[in-house]
Amino acid sequence: MCQEPQWQSMMLEPADVLGVENLSHTGVLIQVWITTQPMQQWAVAGVSTADQTSF
Repeated sequence: MCQEPQWQSMMLEPADVLGVENLSHTGVLIQVWITTQPMQQWAVAGVSTADQTSF
């Protein structure tokens, strides 16, 4: 993802895969840590501005 042109300007370093968070019959949830440019975390995460919440 970090090597694709559309993401290169937003991501500061390659994603760090932390591991499997949940495994079920419906799929796998994998936790990933991504360092982004300031205010670009929502674009990289694929979250619309209407869905943003404070963490």
